[in-house]
Amino acid sequence: MNAKENIVLSLNVIYSATVDANDPDDDTLQYEWELVPENKVFGAYAGQGETKPQVAEGAIKERIDNGKTVKFAVPDASGDNYRLFVYVYDGNGKVAVANIPFYVK
Repeated sequence: MNAKENIVLSLNVIYSATVDANDPDDDTLQYEWELVPENKVFGAYAGQGETKPQVAEGAIKERIDNGKTVKFAVPDASGDNYRLFVYVYDGNGKVAVANIPFYVK
């Protein structure tokens, strides 16, 4: 699956996601994953007044290969949209972020 597809995930299934990242200085990378519901309240313009939705606690079930891969389950929220985020840190103040949206059926 990739972000260009209309991704629909089901309840009671364990999914996996992997990020492919590298550092030009060969720094050791650290990975942080979180699953959050799609924001339903938007500000008037360019994110004004938006707050980050509550992270779906317990959704990340397992971290593999130093965190490059995770196993996760979607919350019991049929009909909702979510995003799986990954933050990649190099230990020197640099970070990259990626996310993929999906719908829970």
